[in-house]
Amino acid sequence: MKWNAIITKIQYEKALNRATEISHALPGTDEKDELTLLLIMIKDYEQRHTEMAEPGSRKLKIISGNHGAGAADQLHLSLF
Repeated sequence: MKWNAIITKIQYEKALNRATEISHALPGTDEKDELTLLLIMIKDYEQRHTEMAEPGSRKLKIISGNHGAGAADQLHLSLF
C-alpha cells in the first residue's frame, strides 16, 4: 500500500489499524518496510498533535533500543 504523510485523524486511524495488522512482519519483507514507515509517520503525527490526544485514546508509542539491530528492528509496537 502506498502511504503519504499523515495529516488528518482519519489517516492516523487508518495508519494505526494497518500498523496493528502487520505488527508481526518479518525483517527483510515489504510489510516490515511498510511497518517501519508507518511507525515513523504515526510518531510524527502524535508529536504534532499531542495536546489534542484524548485521555484513554488509542495511541501508538514508539520505543527504540540500541541492541546492535538495524533501525527497523529497533522499532517496537506498543498499544495502550
